[in-house]
Amino acid sequence: MAILVIGVRYNEAETLVTHVQWGRVDRANPFVWVEKPKVTEAKDLIGYIYREDVVQTVFAIDGHRD
Repeated sequence: MAILVIGVRYNEAETLVTHVQWGRVDRANPFVWVEKPKVTEAKDLIGYIYREDVVQTVFAIDGHRD
């Protein structure tokens, strides 16, 4: 499995990421959710990142996923 980050939320000053939307996906096909996305505090995701081999990000820009 891999962690896929699909969104972030910043503090009011837009200087720090406070929350992250993420879930677990199949490594071979990152568009197949193994664990549906959830929103957690950014600090809580760090522990999960240390336990996974792969962390990927996908963000929508103008309606397209890059």
